[in-house]
This record gives sequence, structure tokens and C-alpha cells, in this order.
Amino acid sequence: MPNYEYEPKKDNKINPNAIIRISSAQFDATEGEDSLFDAFFETLAAETNTAPQLESNEESFEMTSEGEISVTDTRTDIKYLESAEGLPPWLTSVSFDNKEKGIVSIIRYGEMSHSFVIEEGVRHYSVYRTPYGPLEMCVRGIKVVNNMTENGGTIALDYAVELKGMTAQRTKMTFNVKKR
Repeated sequence: MPNYEYEPKKDNKINPNAIIRISSAQFDATEGEDSLFDAFFETLAAETNTAPQLESNEESFEMTSEGEISVTDTRTDIKYLESAEGLPPWLTSVSFDNKEKGIVSIIRYGEMSHSFVIEEGVRHYSVYRTPYGPLEMCVRGIKVVNNMTENGGTIALDYAVELKGMTAQRTKMTFNVKKR
């Protein structure tokens, strides 16, 4: 298994220069894998901001946050803070190599931290750290659509999380970024 160790962030500081809208829908992946998200990607390809209709078995989440987008010659990094009731805010970083926009890395720093890579058609192993101990997981990329530029854009991800070789959950997630 590859080593996905990373240094935890000591602080959650960002330099806000963008508005980031995150939308996510999850469902039990055993209930039908291939057709549930087709409408989502067709909508994204048409470049509209209309969210697809959710299936009755999906759980969804949406949030808008100030964030930071930084672009160099080689890499794009999007950072924002998330929070949940009873927990301190945690930093999330979404990044990719500008020459390989179809490979997206997500790192969450905090009490329940993890880092993982989403690449269409590829399984990447990682570790999900919880207060109760680490949990090995595998993320299988199903679809990656990335039209992010230095001024913002959209990243759409469709992936399945596998635990002990069995698909546990399928997730569709979008990041809409507008630079200020």
C-alpha cells in the first residue's frame, strides 16, 4: 500500500479570495452503480448551475464558504474551512496538477483527517484517521470533470469508497469556485 502520510496543519488560516459552493450526494453503491449520476454530468457538461434531481435513496449536502484559490504554473490548490456541530473547523484542500486535471487530491485536516486521490478508472488506497484509530480505505474514481481555471470554475467528482474490498458508498461531489 502506498504511503499517504502528510503533515497535519497547525492552523486553519486561509487568505479568502473566492466563494466556494460544495454540493455532495451519497448513496449505497450496491443499489445501482452506473446510471444514477448520468444526469448530473450531462447538466455539468451543459454548463448550467441547475442541480440534478436526487434519487430517493440519496443523502445530500450543500454549503457555501469563503475560500482560497491559488494557481501556479504547475498546480491549482483550493482551500476552505468546514465545520460540524460540536467540532472545531477543519481545513480542506482540493488540488490538482494543471497538466493532469483528471487527477484530483483531497486532504482534510482535523480530528477525523484523510487524504485521497480521485482518478477516473483507478483505485487509490489511503487511510482515514479517526479518534478510534486509522481505517484503510480505497477510493475508486468513476468520473472526473474539471474545468477549473485561475478565475474559478467547476470540479465534478463521482467516486466509490471501498472498505475491505467491498464498495460501501458512492459519492457525487461538485466544487463551484468563483474568484473575487
